[in-house]
Amino acid sequence: MDEQVLSRQLDNYLQRLSDVNERWSAWLNQMEQAIGQIDLNLLSQLAPVAQSLTQELQELTDTRTELLKSAAQLGLPNANLNAAAQKLKMWHQGRLRDRLRSARGQLARLRRMHTSTWVLTSQILRYYREVMNLLIEGKTEPSVYVANRHADTGGGRLLDASL
Repeated sequence: MDEQVLSRQLDNYLQRLSDVNERWSAWLNQMEQAIGQIDLNLLSQLAPVAQSLTQELQELTDTRTELLKSAAQLGLPNANLNAAAQKLKMWHQGRLRDRLRSARGQLARLRRMHTSTWVLTSQILRYYREVMNLLIEGKTEPSVYVANRHADTGGGRLLDASL
């Protein structure tokens, strides 16, 4: 394999990564909407999409590993794709550099979206659990600190025991 082939493969990899990132972002948005609206139908439709995206991400991970091996065979840095790409001739044309910058931005947005989605999900689930308890039992769940009459409400027993 020569540098030109590696450059093309890296370019194709970054394009596929961009496509998967866009679909993953759309999936997260739909998931947030479905959770917020308690749309069980949409949630069940999104489960196979998540499996498909996870499989594609695994394929991309395997491709990344192969690209790094190829870079090592060519004597290029293989700690990460950015280091390898910087030593390719195609790097100076700008397209590869722009694609890598774009991929980093997309991945950063996805990390933020994942965090916000899971925070939103946990808050919504807690809210709905409390609403259901209120509707069914006429009360909310008792706090774990006063769940039984022998519960420590002073808040210092564990701290005192550890000293």
